[in-house]
Amino acid sequence: MERVYMEKEENPYVVEAYDKHGDMEFQEAINLFGKAREWYVEKGLGLSSHDAIYYDNILRIGEMCYCIGNSARDKLGILLKENGDSSLQKEMEELAIENYKEAKLKYYMGVLHSPDRPEAYVELGNLYIKLAEYDEAEDALLVGYSLQPENQIICNNVASCYNYMGQYDKAIPYAKKAIKLSEENLEELKELLKKDEEEVSVEEVEAQIQALSAMNSNIGFLYFNEGKFKEAVVAFGNAIKYCPENDSAIESITYIANLEEDSVVPKEIIEEARIIAIGLEENTTGIDIGDNQIEFGDEE
Repeated sequence: MERVYMEKEENPYVVEAYDKHGDMEFQEAINLFGKAREWYVEKGLGLSSHDAIYYDNILRIGEMCYCIGNSARDKLGILLKENGDSSLQKEMEELAIENYKEAKLKYYMGVLHSPDRPEAYVELGNLYIKLAEYDEAEDALLVGYSLQPENQIICNNVASCYNYMGQYDKAIPYAKKAIKLSEENLEELKELLKKDEEEVSVEEVEAQIQALSAMNSNIGFLYFNEGKFKEAVVAFGNAIKYCPENDSAIESITYIANLEEDSVVPKEIIEEARIIAIGLEENTTGIDIGDNQIEFGDEE
């Protein structure tokens, strides 16, 4: 998870909480995000609801609740894999839902007061997705997109929403735009890194590459579900080119490569997938997909 908001006076618990979540120490993260939430609650006491600072604080409380929910869900995932304590599983799911609902309320209050803040609409939309309220998620995310249409994260989140709704044809244009913007951002980061600009690190460039791999993998699934099998294979290939360890893309290419030739996927597409799969076996450091690189033009 990445922090949504930054502040002048640092909450003493937030950084460690995010670190614990990143280290998969989810119970510690839950405890620390809870302390961070209480810190913001205390800071908000006595603030006037007519003051913009009051709503900044409300949004940060919402962020902490959202993070508690995410950590609880992630801990639940581990418990389910380990076939752990069912009562603890129930407790974690209830904790997640409770905090998602509280976060939704806080973000809603924030956007009512400051309707020009795209990040608040995006977080509100993501919360609606967590609660399986997809129509509401669509509305919130599209407002965020209208305010900041050149934001790769917002484009990606809108695509994700339509994916959850099963509306793959609507998701694809936003996913394509997210990839296009991410590619442009990656090139800018690389140029800054070459110039030894202090504000850009190797880790930041690597994170953008990882994000592009995930985005290509995701659009591959969208294409496949839409029956656009050639585009799907190319997208999965792009994902692997960016990150040869992308298990999702590798599994998808392998699946297509192993299809029977009388399947719904055309024979020549299966053969393309097999070529990529063979390349994976022969070259563990990456593959050259050459002219198959998808070109992203302007959205219609």
